[in-house]
Amino acid sequence: MPPVPETPNLLPRLLVSGAFQMLAIGLLLLFIGENELVAGVICSHATWESLVRRLGAEIQIGPSGMSVALPLSVVAALAALATVIINGAGAGLASVLGRRSWLVVLPRLLWRNALWAIPLVVWSLLWIVNLSQPGMPCTLLLIRTVQMTCAVSLAGWLWEALRLTFPDSSAGSAGPPGSIQAPAEQAAAAELWWARLSTGLAMLLFVLVLVSMNFGLWFNLQIPHGDSSMYEEHLWNVLHGKGFRSYLDQGLFLGEHVQVIHLLLLPLYCLWPSHLLLELCGSLALALGAIPVFQLARRFGGSPQAAALMAMAFLLYFPLQFLDISIDLKTFRPTALAVPLLLAALLCAERRQWLWTTFWSLLALSSQEDFAVALASLGLWLAVTGAWEFRRSKSVADRTQMIYGAGMCLCAGIYVVVAVKLVIPWFHGGATVHYASYFQDFGKTPVEIVLNILTRPGLLAARLFTTGTLVLLLDLLVPVGVPWRAWSRLLVALPLFILLALNELTKDYPGPFHHFHAAIVPLIFWAGCAALAPRPRSQAAATAASASTAVSVLSPTRQVKEQALWAVCCAATTGLFFSLTPLGIPFWDAGSPFYWQRLYVPGERAREFAKVLQVIPLTARVASTDFVHPRFTHFERSYDYSHYLRKVADYEDRVPADTDYIVIDTGHRYSEIHRLEEMREYRQQPDQWEQVPIDTKGYYIVLKRVPAKSPMPEGTAQP
Repeated sequence: MPPVPETPNLLPRLLVSGAFQMLAIGLLLLFIGENELVAGVICSHATWESLVRRLGAEIQIGPSGMSVALPLSVVAALAALATVIINGAGAGLASVLGRRSWLVVLPRLLWRNALWAIPLVVWSLLWIVNLSQPGMPCTLLLIRTVQMTCAVSLAGWLWEALRLTFPDSSAGSAGPPGSIQAPAEQAAAAELWWARLSTGLAMLLFVLVLVSMNFGLWFNLQIPHGDSSMYEEHLWNVLHGKGFRSYLDQGLFLGEHVQVIHLLLLPLYCLWPSHLLLELCGSLALALGAIPVFQLARRFGGSPQAAALMAMAFLLYFPLQFLDISIDLKTFRPTALAVPLLLAALLCAERRQWLWTTFWSLLALSSQEDFAVALASLGLWLAVTGAWEFRRSKSVADRTQMIYGAGMCLCAGIYVVVAVKLVIPWFHGGATVHYASYFQDFGKTPVEIVLNILTRPGLLAARLFTTGTLVLLLDLLVPVGVPWRAWSRLLVALPLFILLALNELTKDYPGPFHHFHAAIVPLIFWAGCAALAPRPRSQAAATAASASTAVSVLSPTRQVKEQALWAVCCAATTGLFFSLTPLGIPFWDAGSPFYWQRLYVPGERAREFAKVLQVIPLTARVASTDFVHPRFTHFERSYDYSHYLRKVADYEDRVPADTDYIVIDTGHRYSEIHRLEEMREYRQQPDQWEQVPIDTKGYYIVLKRVPAKSPMPEGTAQP
């Protein structure tokens, strides 16, 4: 960032920079306030309409929709107020924490903050140009990037204020340990102690928040069974001799994924057989990923404070949070358990601890076959970099890395083929893996898909170079500060990124909001930590500056801290727009489907469900709709009640023949049945089912199978 210009015309330039920042904010506020499509990606329609009405906007509703005209005086006043708050609060924070004069800090901050307003101006100009074009061809791209544009400017403003709080020297602060040390050693020990403490507290806060949200979803009946609590059903069935399965369908779960890592939770599950245990373990596992991130960042950057900041950025990283609670409110997935394991494998690979690398890699591989793609790419990178270094150094360590990497790449590639072509089809009656349908533009089988990707570059380019791919790239890299300096490590994530970009399930709302990106998160933060390594030129410049008593060149330690701080600011500001936690707008937006009172506070529907459980014995076989389905996994059998044709019902639109009870939740958000007359069993088989007389205020319908009448002996008179 260029320094504040030291010229006699400083005041006019600062006034110009303040006016520029105000103009940038004003333009963005104007376009957000007057366009429902732009505002809709930031807040709900109800909140937007309420705000513009309070601001005195002229609103007209016509055939083409709502037309809004905000008073320019109001927009200008809001922009001026925002400019004053951003610069005044930032200068105050920097002057108090950094112990600097407010009059010295403010001009410097005002000048730099004006530069961080450039993304807002660029977006606004592009929006104006788009509006002037026939058909407005860039509307979708601009709408999907407005949040990231705002996040980058906010991150820049926050970063400029916080970086000024760092002391000019690297002297440490007082800390615990009581041993007698030299001042430099004592300061370093104190810095490390505080870094570890702050990382631990951040991890604890992460677990408390996410576990509270998961538990709230559970008690409010908002967690679906499929891809969530079915994993708890696996543990229950294994523990009770029913096999590694759920009753969504017949057959072992290995016919879906080679995914067994959650079986390691069985010892704990014996003590607490509840879905809540899995929620706790999933959140805890993701939080534990901050430990290898801390170690990686400290290894590359050398600064404990920077390592703690990178660990916090990891916990604030909104794609990581979506691995705990996805956009469709699916919570626990075994892939969450593999995130810290793959990070540990990456740490051990950097340390060239090959036995431990193999151990953590195998554990990560047991979470899902997707991680084999990450390991194959990692192995290739290890082999190439090891060979490159071996040519120069002829070192035994480099040659060992080259051989190990080649072996990892080969073994991981073979594993993918065996899992996808042999293991999963064998457990699924010879059928093709179900996720081949996610890439249907390229074929119907894995072999056909891979061949078309490799041999049809035109088709690949048409599906890859899209707005959704760009948005996905921004969503993954911007929250960690875009670690482009570690480009070779980012290339390790490229195969996984291509698969994500081509996945049909991510095209409707592209971005890391489901679970498919689990394996790429550790690779991105590995690159983010590697990008902290001081630049060689900066080290030389710092040495020269130290010798000449110059103060204009940043020391390597300060440079590393500022870069880690940049990652934290990016993670925090992007989370403001995307996170479902209390750090995000959707959590507090009363019109949002993710509003906290709607999702996490048990309502009347959840309270009435207790009456249903009282009338159904544990020995029953129950077919139920989603969201209450998880509550019957401890019964004799728990079937899915839907129109999805399943093997357990002979691929017919009915419940399995041995079903004893049917429970319909009329109040969940996907419910298609609201009255008894709408049930197929009531219409088609009224003689086989009877309604259980239970008053749940209309939230639930419970049917019980009528016992079959035994045939009467011959000669018995009919009543």
